[in-house]
Amino acid sequence: MRETTCPRLKILIQVLVTAYRHRTSAVKDGNSFQKLRADENLANVHNLISKHRNTCQDCKAIEAARHEANLRLRASSQTFGKVDQSSL
Repeated sequence: MRETTCPRLKILIQVLVTAYRHRTSAVKDGNSFQKLRADENLANVHNLISKHRNTCQDCKAIEAARHEANLRLRASSQTFGKVDQSSL
């Protein structure tokens, strides 16, 4: 199954990856000021992603579809997992 993602969310994910790279670089350099700044930027990007997911209609629709698919999968696995003990 091909996973679909909102195009705007894909851009934010790229920004998040970049923020993690900057934080890793700051930790390696040992500069505490840059590390604090990178941590702040990382938190800001996480907040942007959360706000986007809460307001974007595409993200809401994708999340609802994923949730529905998980419910169906869980229901089907429970049905197939049951064994009739009376026939044993």
